[in-house]
Amino acid sequence: MATEIYTLKVEGTLNEQYRANVFHFLGTGVDTNDTYHAAGDLLTAFDTHLHTLWLACLPASYYLAKLTARRTRLKPTASRTLTYGYGFAPGTRGTTATAFQTCPCIFEVPRMLFPSGGRIYMPAIAQADLADGSYQAAYVTAVQNFMGAAIGGSGGVAYTWKLQIYSYKTGSYSDIMSYYLSPFIGFVKKRKLLSGRGTHKKKP
Repeated sequence: MATEIYTLKVEGTLNEQYRANVFHFLGTGVDTNDTYHAAGDLLTAFDTHLHTLWLACLPASYYLAKLTARRTRLKPTASRTLTYGYGFAPGTRGTTATAFQTCPCIFEVPRMLFPSGGRIYMPAIAQADLADGSYQAAYVTAVQNFMGAAIGGSGGVAYTWKLQIYSYKTGSYSDIMSYYLSPFIGFVKKRKLLSGRGTHKKKP
């Protein structure tokens, strides 16, 4: 049994346009020889504990489509998917999204001496959650609920999974010591296709 980093890709659509977020979770007590079981356990953990909280951060025009989990660094590894029916899992903020380029960023603060912080570029924000360039209180609370659960650890059937900051360059990872919503809201290159790669450093 060991602790290992797994990648979780969260795919969805916003007004029929593709959105994806890539997260990294640390699995505690995983069997290094059974990546099929561990990847499935991560899917179960997200679907059970974080699915609803994720959708609570997103507008009604966003739909969660698919989850894909695999071990991040060591090969070979199995890959597991969980697919949601079309229209089955919409965002629950209640109003549709603002402009496509209006995507909040959550900055993640790592432990001391870790090379870089992390960023989560959210797929969109609901119209009612942004007023005069400021986040509304209900939206901030929704983000705090999701991040608190993800950082605190989500239990699958066999293992516990904690959201991490991951560096592709060094293969190292860090607990998220704190986080905040960036005051900058707007378009970032490649955000449309990979709106969540910021949970790790840029791949070299």
